[in-house]
Amino acid sequence: MRIEVDMSGKIEQTDMDTVVAFSNNHQYAVLLPKELKRRLIDRYRKEKQIILKLFVICVYYTLRDYLHQIELIIIDNEYDGKQNYIKSFLLDYIRKDYKDFDKNLIRIAHITKKSKAHEVAANVKRGFAKPQKTLSEKDIEKLIRGALTSKPASTVFSARLRHGLAWHPSSTLPEKIFYYLNLSPKNETK
Repeated sequence: MRIEVDMSGKIEQTDMDTVVAFSNNHQYAVLLPKELKRRLIDRYRKEKQIILKLFVICVYYTLRDYLHQIELIIIDNEYDGKQNYIKSFLLDYIRKDYKDFDKNLIRIAHITKKSKAHEVAANVKRGFAKPQKTLSEKDIEKLIRGALTSKPASTVFSARLRHGLAWHPSSTLPEKIFYYLNLSPKNETK
C-alpha cells in the first residue's frame, strides 16, 4: 500500500488545530487539538525541535495501524531542511513495533494540494469530517518522554563513529579506542 501523508494547520500555529492524514484506498486522520498543542509547546519550550517532535508523533499515530501493509510512505515536506531528522525520528518509533522496517520505504517530498491526503486533512480541520483519532496528552507524553531522553539511533551511532568512540565492522579500530583502552594498535600493552 502506497501512502501519502499531509498536514493541515502547522504545529507552530497554536491558534488552530493540527490534522495529519493519509488517503489512498483507506483514509485516516489524527487531530492534535490547539489547546493541547499550546500546553505541550509551553511545557517543552526549552526542548530543541519540539515542533518537529510533535509533527513526527502525529505522523506516527496516523500510520501506526497500517505499518504492516505499507509499501511506500510519502510525507509532505512541511519542514524543509529537516527531512533527515524527521525520517530518523519516525524510524525510531516504527522500529519499536517493526524492528526490520526498511528505511527506504519512507520518503519526504512535496505533495500537491490535489492529493487525497491534503483533501482529507483539510476537511477534518474545517469540520466537514471527523478524525479517526484525537490525540490526548497521554498519547503524546508516552512517546515524547522517550524522544526527549534519546536521540535517533542513527544519529548517536554516526556521532560516536566520527569521534572514534564506536566501531563498525567495515572499518579498522580507530586509534582513539586503542588510546582509551591503553593499547597500541598492534595489541601490545604499554
